[in-house]
Amino acid sequence: MATVSPDMYEIMQNVALRIERVDNKLEQIIDNIEKLEKNVENINSSLSTQERRVTILEQVVPATLKQDLMLAQTHIATMHKLLWVIGSAAVTAWLQVFFKLIIHN
Repeated sequence: MATVSPDMYEIMQNVALRIERVDNKLEQIIDNIEKLEKNVENINSSLSTQERRVTILEQVVPATLKQDLMLAQTHIATMHKLLWVIGSAAVTAWLQVFFKLIIHN
């Protein structure tokens, strides 16, 4: 068997250590991927449970109540728009008065 120089032996030890570190990192990555897959499965089962609940609620809730809720949502959206218009008009009027006071003084 041929003798190995001390430099070559040190290089081989460094390579062996790096290979071991890479192997450890790969094992950690594999573990993390497995955990991620389990979490995705849990999320999917939770979502399907929620979808079943929503379907059951949709079947139980009377149609007139659904219509009332849709009308209320439409009414709320309209009120939000109206409040934005009123708020914008109030801010504009306030700014006009403010600038008039600044210009005249």
